[in-house]
Amino acid sequence: MEKKPDLRVMKTRRAIREAFTQLLAEKPFAAITVQNILDRAQVNRKTFYNHYHDKYDLAKQAMNDVGQDLRETAERILALNTTDHLHDMYNALQRHRVEVLALWDVKADDGGSLNGLLGDYVRQLYLERAEICKPNENACTVDLQARMYAALATAYLKFVLELNGEYDFATLQRA
Repeated sequence: MEKKPDLRVMKTRRAIREAFTQLLAEKPFAAITVQNILDRAQVNRKTFYNHYHDKYDLAKQAMNDVGQDLRETAERILALNTTDHLHDMYNALQRHRVEVLALWDVKADDGGSLNGLLGDYVRQLYLERAEICKPNENACTVDLQARMYAALATAYLKFVLELNGEYDFATLQRA
């Protein structure tokens, strides 16, 4: 028999994550303390440490959760062989907009970032397309193109997220 999720645990984790995301929108990651998170989430220190080792663990788990959705989107894009991958990736990012923008440049204790994770996915999508379109191209040249494309695409995706509906994605893409 499958164990039901504990609603208290889910509520506590959500409160901590929301507090963390709000704080990231207000100040840099380095300036946030565990006490700030505790105060905002209205949980005690023991409860926080029952779920996370420290603020870096919290950041890493938040990135992993958002990254899981991005990973699933990237896998779906590759399986469908769609050419509209930036739009699909944007839709995945939009589902987590506030958290994505808050976590964009935060570095986890392992050095990873959401920006880097997204760049890796976009780079992989480019490389998959390059193998189809340019099978005889020099691998070093294609990798450099993929890295440049990923850097531009991730900056573009962040820009569109920051606009938050001021312009739609298709209009900006055409421009």
